[in-house]
Amino acid sequence: MAQYTSVLNVEELYSNVLTDETSIGEISEGDYWFVNEVLFRTKRIGGYENLPDAWRNDESVIYRDFGSWRLICLIDPRWITTTTTLVGFQSGSYKLAGLLHINRIEPERGRVIASPLFLGSPDEDAR
Repeated sequence: MAQYTSVLNVEELYSNVLTDETSIGEISEGDYWFVNEVLFRTKRIGGYENLPDAWRNDESVIYRDFGSWRLICLIDPRWITTTTTLVGFQSGSYKLAGLLHINRIEPERGRVIASPLFLGSPDEDAR
């Protein structure tokens, strides 16, 4: 956790807020975007020896459609910190909030590829 915190401390984390109205044209590579409590679809999280190959095949990802484009978040199972989250990721859909770093934009395919800096499931008891 200390190494993870040190990475966050050297970044200047200005983020935009991603909503259903956000268009793919508003997003730039290198941006940070905050996603507030939305339902993501999950696809084959974990169990891969070669994650880059899995990601090329759209596996070990979570995704959500935003109108005409799709946000795809690459998931590295080493960063999953609880069994509950792993089970949630394997359920097929999961409500999450988090901060994402935009890696690549593929407008011709209607896709935005991102790496989550953190994702969390909203606490139902806090409401």
